[in-house]
Amino acid sequence: MTASAAGGVYGTLGVAASSNTPGARESAASFTFNNKLYLTGGRSYVNSGAAVGTNNDLWSFDISTNNWTWLKGSDVVNSVGSYGTIGVANATNVPPGKAYPISWTFNNKFYLFGSSLNSSNLVRNDLWEYNPSTNIWTWIKGTNMANVQGQYGNLGVTNSTNLPGGRLGGSSSWASNDKLYLFGGLGLGTTATYGNLNDLWEYNPFTNDFTWIKGRNVVDKSGIYDAPTRPGARFGGLSWDYNNKLYLMGGFGADENGTNGSMNDLWEYNPATNVWAWLKGSKFANSLGKFGISGVPDATNLPRAREQSATWTYNNKLYLFGGRNSNMSVSLSSDTWVFDLSSNNWTWIAGPIFFDVIGIYGTMGVENAGNFPGSRKGSTAWTYNNKLYLFGGNGKGISGGNGLLNDLWEFNPATNNWLWANGSNTVNASTITTGSPNLIRPGSRMEAVSCIDDDNAYIMGGQGNDSNNSLGTLSDLWRYNMTTKLFTLMKGSTLINQFGVYGTQGVANNLNKPGARVGANAWIYNKKFYVFGGGGYASSGISGYLNDLWEYKPSTNNWTWLKGSFAIESGGAYGIQGVYDPSNIAGARANSSSFFANNKLYSFGGNGFGSGIGSGYLNDLWEYTPACTETYSVASGNWNTTSTWSCNQVPTSIDKVEIKASHIINLNNSSYSFKSLLLNGNITLGQSSGSLIAN
Repeated sequence: MTASAAGGVYGTLGVAASSNTPGARESAASFTFNNKLYLTGGRSYVNSGAAVGTNNDLWSFDISTNNWTWLKGSDVVNSVGSYGTIGVANATNVPPGKAYPISWTFNNKFYLFGSSLNSSNLVRNDLWEYNPSTNIWTWIKGTNMANVQGQYGNLGVTNSTNLPGGRLGGSSSWASNDKLYLFGGLGLGTTATYGNLNDLWEYNPFTNDFTWIKGRNVVDKSGIYDAPTRPGARFGGLSWDYNNKLYLMGGFGADENGTNGSMNDLWEYNPATNVWAWLKGSKFANSLGKFGISGVPDATNLPRAREQSATWTYNNKLYLFGGRNSNMSVSLSSDTWVFDLSSNNWTWIAGPIFFDVIGIYGTMGVENAGNFPGSRKGSTAWTYNNKLYLFGGNGKGISGGNGLLNDLWEFNPATNNWLWANGSNTVNASTITTGSPNLIRPGSRMEAVSCIDDDNAYIMGGQGNDSNNSLGTLSDLWRYNMTTKLFTLMKGSTLINQFGVYGTQGVANNLNKPGARVGANAWIYNKKFYVFGGGGYASSGISGYLNDLWEYKPSTNNWTWLKGSFAIESGGAYGIQGVYDPSNIAGARANSSSFFANNKLYSFGGNGFGSGIGSGYLNDLWEYTPACTETYSVASGNWNTTSTWSCNQVPTSIDKVEIKASHIINLNNSSYSFKSLLLNGNITLGQSSGSLIAN
């Protein structure tokens, strides 16, 4: 028998013994009391080592004797328990078998809520209290039935009839100011629809009452289009960053009614106020939009609902091309649109209105009004020298069949014309790394990430064709020089499905490299390229959702693993909303939307994991502040003058700092803490009654 399938040795109920041990299990609940450790429930093997199911056994472990004691519950799986009378303590009471329950410890008692039964789609909403001093369970709230919907009452109003719906773990729970709090989970809101929740509840143990205090009372986080507004959960959304604001459109997710489908709603997020504003588009899924007249702006114009389109910003305008509508039998578009932020109007400016259109390439390097890329989704895009660039995707080349692309296109906003700039005009082209420099190029791919810095564009990963023309997930990093118009392979393997090499967190190394991935986020900041998450390969094993954050520095051609897990499908550590904490990290996800504002990196939504169990569509918004790691940029100045630092932020305790020779640094009688300091030559410290403290 393996350790993972080990059955329990129960012994005699209530009697400690050196041979006693609980069976192997997952998703149990635990707490401590009077120097003893307590364990209950979970899904596992029990004493026979053969049957699998949910448990209701309760155990204590005495640290001083190193012995387990079986205190309560059954030694067989899937026990229905004994509820007794609600609110009445009785020695015969015991909860049913529970997997992924939510738990709290408060006032020397242990509380247990909800759980999964044998099927993950059968969930409970019963609340139990256990008193270790008397070894007695009491059923104190909720029902003894499965799949009960929530009774929310009025937001912020306590009522004895209020009750969260059935749910299992993936919730967050904590105790504060004599109250117990519960957020989210996988289960039921006010309807019979099973899904992800974002409701926040407060429970008062002294009055035995629940209060719904925040969030939605339906699953999968529908959008709210009346104040206070916010987009619904989604993935594959279109995003732009402009003037220190995020613009988000479409994607596949939940509309105002909680219906999942393709969206065409356009949103603006202002990080300075932490407020979403709904600018344009439908609040309902699968809108057909309105094209109007090509080249003519109109207040009624709207692109059709879509996801996985290419986007650019230029001259106070938002541009988009193509994408996919999940509710059309033929669903790939090749239309080009522009949104004018000053007039709040959409204009259809190029490409046909039809679906699944073959591209018109013309002559490579020659702009023509008749040219346009074929219908596609999952392209990557950047802006350079007043032109918009589009690379690859999944769609149409010059033939009728769909496939992966590696064509590079240039769009001229001054003329509204496309130009085929590089790459193949056929689908499923392999990676080429040898031969004539003008033939070296990445293989065809979709959902790669890209960024541009100075005259170089960087493209990484995606789902595509490697150097053997095998199809899989890619990890290669390419540079395209906008002046020479040549591709160079910088890092990573030209083969598919490669694992990452993580090294030491926070330390650059020539051997480090992210694993193969698709649908990641990417940013360029301070001449560094950042990549987060996606779906792909971590340090070993099978593929899944990722939440690792990487930094690539072109000047050294090295990757650094900064944050997140080296394993797949990790839940996030949310901490307190709006409060920075080094331990915070977004859960693993792919196809989230990203933007850059005020020297910070932002990621919204996607498809993946929130705080724990169960994946789905997300609408959480995360902010990441890159470390400064820069040189002092003036001949003299105050340590806390932000404009003197080339990264425009005062170095903090997470930063490495280098100060150039012959600079005078005024400490202004203050102490400054940071990660490390390199004094590069002869440095003068002015007003030196302050101090510099390196962690």
